[in-house]
Amino acid sequence: MQNSSTEQHSQHAIYIARHGLTEWNKIRKIQGQTNNLELSPEGRNQMNLLGQYLLKKEEKYTVVLSPMKRVQESFYIVNKYLNIKKDIYIIDAMKEMNFGNFEGEFKSDIQNNNFFKERKSNKWQTKYPNGESYADLFERLSNSELNTIYQKTKKMKIPLLTIGHESINRVIPQILPPERESNEQASKNRQKNNEIIVIKGNLRKKLKLAI
Repeated sequence: MQNSSTEQHSQHAIYIARHGLTEWNKIRKIQGQTNNLELSPEGRNQMNLLGQYLLKKEEKYTVVLSPMKRVQESFYIVNKYLNIKKDIYIIDAMKEMNFGNFEGEFKSDIQNNNFFKERKSNKWQTKYPNGESYADLFERLSNSELNTIYQKTKKMKIPLLTIGHESINRVIPQILPPERESNEQASKNRQKNNEIIVIKGNLRKKLKLAI
């Protein structure tokens, strides 16, 4: 009989990472799609830690990335450790949520806006003014090649690594493995820039990367 630790090791793995910290993340300013920023020095350090962590976990990966600069720079740093030369997919649907009228605003300046009070009861479905909802992210990811890539990696037992954004990373687990929580709960999940979500079979955990 196969023991549980061996069984867990043999499970197909998904690693869901967020890009490294940017200056706007530090000052709590909403980036969204229109503000294509580079990483801060702290963010680059975080991605070095991510690369070191991933190097210890698996021998190879298939990689799915957002096209945005902060993600591309993050993967460039991570890949110094992994040295991946193929099976790298840049998917437009992996972009951060469009926060509409709130892009470029300080969170402290808009936190009392009535929109956020009204949104609390149905966060998954509620669109930002002139922007998107989590349901919109789900639709655009569902209609992308992400699931096809996932099915291929699962069949070949190659770990899948995605690097994206906090909002899009809330939606990815609702699309790939069988859902384990409600959409509404998924819309409230948090992920810091130095955290990675690891999914193996029915097991899911969030790890903080630190020196």
